Amino acid sequence: MGLREDILADRACDAAYAARDCAELARIRSIGRTALVTKTVTERGVRSLVAIGAGSQFIRLLKESSETVGVPVWLSNTLTAMGVLSADHQDYADAVASAYGWLRQEAGLDVAAGATRGLLDIIAASNSAKFGATVAAIKALAVQPAPLTSQEVATACFNPDGSAK
Repeated sequence: MGLREDILADRACDAAYAARDCAELARIRSIGRTALVTKTVTERGVRSLVAIGAGSQFIRLLKESSETVGVPVWLSNTLTAMGVLSADHQDYADAVASAYGWLRQEAGLDVAAGATRGLLDIIAASNSAKFGATVAAIKALAVQPAPLTSQEVATACFNPDGSAK
């Protein structure tokens, strides 16, 4: 659904749409609107973002995964529970293992990248009590507000003469 359709479907927009109040429409439809932006995090960033214990546990999991030959038991159990074919487990293990090296480099991990976010979700799923909040905090680094502008609303909803599209 496009912006115009979203506005027309949102009853909170009815009065502003009737008044052709693009600023108000933009304000209403911007509530909670976010976008992912490239954001890298390093080991230092993780340690400064979360509590000492949580950061250490997360980094230790990645380090141990990078030193494990084959698929770590925690990862195999998690992937199996998620319905991932056992033939694919080694590919996931390789990806998790490489995360530790990237985390230790100045370039870090791009937490906006889909693959990285997916691996973080797997880590959180492995033990949500232990890793859930840490993963959520790391992923949140890449989430930024994405408010609409009045011009975007006007372009989506109205013709240059002000009539509805």
